[in-house]
Amino acid sequence: MNALAQISPVPPALRAGGRTAFAAPGWDKGLAFGLDSIDYDHSVIYTAMSLVEHEFRLGRRAAEIEKTVRFLSSRVEEHFHREEAIMNLLAYPDAEYHQAEHQHYRGTVTPGIAAIPAEARATADLGVLRDAVAWWGDHIQGADRRFANYVVDLFGPALFPRGEERPVRRARRADHAS
Repeated sequence: MNALAQISPVPPALRAGGRTAFAAPGWDKGLAFGLDSIDYDHSVIYTAMSLVEHEFRLGRRAAEIEKTVRFLSSRVEEHFHREEAIMNLLAYPDAEYHQAEHQHYRGTVTPGIAAIPAEARATADLGVLRDAVAWWGDHIQGADRRFANYVVDLFGPALFPRGEERPVRRARRADHAS
């Protein structure tokens, strides 16, 4: 198994026909760029954010919502660690900037979600979740897409069988057109 696969596994049960299955509410396949483990992480994070929102709206008990918030936070941290490990492994030149974006999330969005008092979670303002969804969309379309382009430049089609690199390439052409 190569080093990238060790850092960045995708559970086989979540693969369909060699591609990662995306069924997350709120996840837009247009955000995917072909690095299966990273795309999978993003879809799980979107699903967890959606689940927290649904639990708020359904008036779930604070303890139930707390578990989902902890799950969301742990998935975000796992994702950041995985992504940063891959960047370090590949000597990504913009790793410091990318990691600064992760730190910004940790310093602003994570505390906002965690600071909602447990007893008020069922009636809390969902603005912090909307902010988190917006942050993820911007981050994926910006810093993550630049990182994916770097990976494609390093490995080319060999890393993306059956033309799966095309979403990255389309985005790159759009980046250069603007």
